[in-house]
Amino acid sequence: ERSVHPVGIVARATRALPPAVMLYVRDIDESKQASMLANEHMAEALRNAERLSRIKSDFLSRISHEIRTPLNAIMGFLTIARQSIDDADKLTYSIAKADEASRHMLALINDVLDISAIEKNGMNVTNKPFHLREFINNLGSVVFEQARQKGLDFAGRLEGVTEEYLAGDQLRLNQVLMHLIGNAIKFT
Repeated sequence: ERSVHPVGIVARATRALPPAVMLYVRDIDESKQASMLANEHMAEALRNAERLSRIKSDFLSRISHEIRTPLNAIMGFLTIARQSIDDADKLTYSIAKADEASRHMLALINDVLDISAIEKNGMNVTNKPFHLREFINNLGSVVFEQARQKGLDFAGRLEGVTEEYLAGDQLRLNQVLMHLIGNAIKFT
């Protein structure tokens, strides 16, 4: 069954010729189908734009939380450093820990700047070896000061671990654990 749309009607009546009506008809099925397809594409584009907007909002919310943790650690270790000017060991330790936290924060900021990866529906996940004990120590040093400020004890321990090196995305693992530990400290 085809859809037709009258394009025009011409009526003629003159004395010399008998009255006549001419009807012009145009097939609009293809036009309707093209319009429906265009509407479907626009609806899909709208859904994708809304999904991308939610992803960006979630990402910015999460990353702002994650940036606060190392920033608090940097500020805490710098405070300890200022109070430890006469204690070289404590001063060196505090500066080293503030440096570790600042490197972590730089990695997070680089993630924010790499937002184009999220727009492409993906993130780059690496698979590189890293030293587990060093990873846990660095993680602990970043959140230690935050826990101390809330009057909480915090210690990172490895028990029953047989492998010293793991392969994976150290940054993503760090982000997940920082989020979990940060929330545990915040809500304890």
